[in-house]
Amino acid sequence: MMAKKFSRMMREIIIEIPKSNFDVEISVDAIRIFDRYDTFCLFSGDSDFAYLSRFLKRKGKHVMVIASGQVFHTLKEVADLYINAQQIKHDISSVKETTPHEGRGLDIGSASGGQGSQN
Repeated sequence: MMAKKFSRMMREIIIEIPKSNFDVEISVDAIRIFDRYDTFCLFSGDSDFAYLSRFLKRKGKHVMVIASGQVFHTLKEVADLYINAQQIKHDISSVKETTPHEGRGLDIGSASGGQGSQN
């Protein structure tokens, strides 16, 4: 009896996983602040941005795409400048060398209060 009731309750539970609207938010902001910039710099190779990029180009904006990995070909084609992030990685990143604290091993820091935190 209890198993049937539980089974019925489980069928009524709805698990909602929110969809990220980041692409939409970027597009809306690009249009909302349209008069404040002349070059739209996109750090993504997502094909969802091809339509926005074409719109911006028709309105006289420059479009720069910086991405690594797979980049949708129509996004590359519409961009005034396409930069493969992997090719400039050494120019825009740095490796910070640290020395281990004596007796503690490598100090990598921690948000949870573990090794490396300053409590």
